[in-house]
Amino acid sequence: MGAFNFAQKAGCVTVDNNDPVPLEELSVGGVANGVVIKVLPWGATVDVGAVKAGMLLLPRDLRSEIQRGDYVQGMIVKSIDVNRRRFCLIMEAPLLEEIADVF
Repeated sequence: MGAFNFAQKAGCVTVDNNDPVPLEELSVGGVANGVVIKVLPWGATVDVGAVKAGMLLLPRDLRSEIQRGDYVQGMIVKSIDVNRRRFCLIMEAPLLEEIADVF
């Protein structure tokens, strides 16, 4: 995962310097913020501070707006599969910031 560790606070996974959040502690419908670590044809892999990066599913018209290193705010946890060690995130209009501007 990326160089940041995150921790879950007040229902939102946010930047912090604690240990990664276990997938069992995430909740469907919860809000997450994170850093894009890889852009894919259907979305992006995002480090939200969990033990595993999440898959952000994006509508076709928003895919060109996201790039590696972007800090994305307001993602919603759509699904969690603890057995397969993965989770999906969604959002309609991502709030993107260059990582250099955030840290």
